[in-house]
Amino acid sequence: MRYFLISLILLAGLMNLAHAQNVTATDIDTAWQTELAGHARLDAWQKRNSNLPKITGEALDQAIEAARYYILSQQSSRGNFRYSMDLTDPDFSESSDNAVRQAGTLWSICNLNRDRFNEPTRQACLLALDFFIHYTRPLPNSDIKVITYKGNRHVKTGMVALFCLGVIDFLTGQEKYMTPEQRQPYLDALYENLRFLQHQEMPNGCWIKEYINDPAEPPLPPGEEPETSPYYNGEAMLAYLFAARFYRDRPELNAPEGLVERIHYAMPLLLRLYAVECLRSDEGMADTKGFFQWGLMSCALYHDLFPESIPNIIENAALALSWWQIFNNRMDTRNGNTSYAIEGLVAAWHIAHQNGRAVEAQYLYDAIEKTLTKLMTWQVGGPFESYNPFLMKWKDKTPAAAYGGVTESATSGYIRIDNVQHQLHAMLLSRQYLWP
Repeated sequence: MRYFLISLILLAGLMNLAHAQNVTATDIDTAWQTELAGHARLDAWQKRNSNLPKITGEALDQAIEAARYYILSQQSSRGNFRYSMDLTDPDFSESSDNAVRQAGTLWSICNLNRDRFNEPTRQACLLALDFFIHYTRPLPNSDIKVITYKGNRHVKTGMVALFCLGVIDFLTGQEKYMTPEQRQPYLDALYENLRFLQHQEMPNGCWIKEYINDPAEPPLPPGEEPETSPYYNGEAMLAYLFAARFYRDRPELNAPEGLVERIHYAMPLLLRLYAVECLRSDEGMADTKGFFQWGLMSCALYHDLFPESIPNIIENAALALSWWQIFNNRMDTRNGNTSYAIEGLVAAWHIAHQNGRAVEAQYLYDAIEKTLTKLMTWQVGGPFESYNPFLMKWKDKTPAAAYGGVTESATSGYIRIDNVQHQLHAMLLSRQYLWP
């Protein structure tokens, strides 16, 4: 009897299988079939980005103001910023934070305040600057003081460099409205933190990645090199260049000794490392990516400040890094946000344009326009939002706090503060140089 029942079960299964094999397309829900048919069309893929609008100065202004709104709305009463959010998840809670990206966001609003002042931005800058300054700590057995992130004993060199960039841009925009007494705490903070960066210098032109302000931390074994970072090396170099220009234009101020000498010493070493040696291997190219926009922005400012010094090296390095980004790293095919690359390419365009490299400048312009146009469709409430099907799908459900934010990809609701900061800065540079 048991075998008879088993036979019936197997027979029923075979009959169901036969029926399943005879299912037709008309028996299946048709909604997704229509979408599938659209994905199968060659012309749909060919035209996917061909209908995007042209970037204009007006569109950039709208996008910049939307990004300003987002960043200011994410600032806490203490002065730091909400790290991330997800517009598709009202219950989203981000537990992570990043000291370097917090300082980068500080720099972005100080940069914005310098060029596009309004009172809410000035107040946000003061709050953010004072947040970092509040956590200033002395180094053991030294007269050097340095900011920390919430008192953390691990002091990231990149955080300090970006803080210095923020202070310089804030003072550049606001100093004429400040009394000497109001300026002095920020001048002191700049001086002290530049001295910390000098403390982190290495003989090979790099900077030590972090300082662990803990007497209990064991020293490095004899002969072992401290760890460095391509991101922080580029950020520190850019901070030195900003500081060199700042103090050059204010000879009455007391500047840390040796800044310009370090710039001239370290710049060719860094360019040899990241624009030549690192391009010889896939592992090295990851470091080139980290250095990329900071290195190119440094090249542009070095080119402006010291036009007679190593001009061929600066120009060739700027172009080499740009072609690597466009042809090897293929920024235009990346699913993630690549606004960092726009920052670097605009700097390279500036060098090529100044040097009369018309063919190269035009190619850079086209690459910038193509990628930046796409990225601008990822901004919530931005001028190109209507060209993003994902954002339009969520438009009626998007929280007000997401306005002006830039998503991680075209089909993601995840917004991270550093992506907004990079895209804001990329748009500011593009507005200044390419769409004035």
